[in-house]
Amino acid sequence: MAEVALGLVGAAATVGAAAVTAGSGFSARHESVHRQEIVDTERTTEAFRENIGQGGEEITMSEERQFWSTRDKLIQGQDEYLASIERYKEVSWLNPFQKLKRKHEVRRWKRQVRQLNNSLRRINESAVSGSETSSMTASSGSPPGSNLARDRISDWANDIRDSGTMATEIPRIIEMFRDNDAEVHDSALGVFAKLAEEPSHHISMQPGIPAVIDLLDDESVQGSALETFKVLLEHAIFREAMLPGVPRILRFLKDGYSKWRFPAARVFQALARYPVFQVPVMTAIPDILRMLALESDTCCILIFRDLLENQPIFHEALKPGVPSIVRIVQFEHNANDDFFMVFRELASTSAFLDPMATEIPNISQMLHNHHYRVRFSALRVLNDLADRDEQRPKLRRYPVGCG
Repeated sequence: MAEVALGLVGAAATVGAAAVTAGSGFSARHESVHRQEIVDTERTTEAFRENIGQGGEEITMSEERQFWSTRDKLIQGQDEYLASIERYKEVSWLNPFQKLKRKHEVRRWKRQVRQLNNSLRRINESAVSGSETSSMTASSGSPPGSNLARDRISDWANDIRDSGTMATEIPRIIEMFRDNDAEVHDSALGVFAKLAEEPSHHISMQPGIPAVIDLLDDESVQGSALETFKVLLEHAIFREAMLPGVPRILRFLKDGYSKWRFPAARVFQALARYPVFQVPVMTAIPDILRMLALESDTCCILIFRDLLENQPIFHEALKPGVPSIVRIVQFEHNANDDFFMVFRELASTSAFLDPMATEIPNISQMLHNHHYRVRFSALRVLNDLADRDEQRPKLRRYPVGCG
């Protein structure tokens, strides 16, 4: 029976490759739509910021809150839209009902993102029509203080970006981080991230790194601070100074109610790529595994999967998470695609063969599960283990699981 099962799975894989090719057009179209929606959001956001600069005193705080709240929802929706496309691509053609379900999910997120983008445009247009445009502009090259209007902050930031005088303004931008106004912080973070594009600015920027890290604790600008933190990570000169920010990123992940968990997860994945962060990332892995075990956490499984696929140096630290993943696949009906993908990849990754072999009794029981996907995944895993000579004696102890 084991040989027959192996043959069937092998044949299915060949046919499945053709199915993936046939379905690639759907995902490619939606990835293109996703990129365009992001461009539309950025265009509307830039227009709104310009309107604030032209007549900020006439745009009410209520309109501003409504705009930024809608934009936050839109960005989260765009993240979910992209994630739904990835989930669609990961579903096997052997599960057509699940494939169709994922296709409907992709289309649902597309509609929701477009509706939110339309809402964002309407809010901007309404704010413009209700305000009288002022001809006042900010003084070129003169940095605003904490008591000046938000429009002057925005104008000044745009002005120094366009004029090429960023380098001379770096000390003043860093000083803006010490202000008490969230709008000042947000503008300074945007300019600071832009500064990082030019290597000649890096040495002068280093004194501002602690302030960026501190702003990760400021609820009013956490999204911008995370984005700037991630941009700075791309440059080796800043990384050692950014070490104190790692515990703050972990706090985002531990807060199950934070809307910034998924952006923080992406930052954590970036941290793991650089040797300077190896120790704090390694130290954080037990917390990641605890959250994964207690909550079947979708955010933490993304981190686990990234470390599994791309960072062999962390494999030993990930091993204690194997029983939790097996349990979640076996018993949790809400386990998403990432759990199933990790479950399968564990059986084909050399470092995890021994802990997976220990789970053979539980994996064998999955063959009796009433969910087809659980049964199919268990069979695939057992077949992968059977391909390893050192695991075959362990499989023979469980004849039900092998056949």
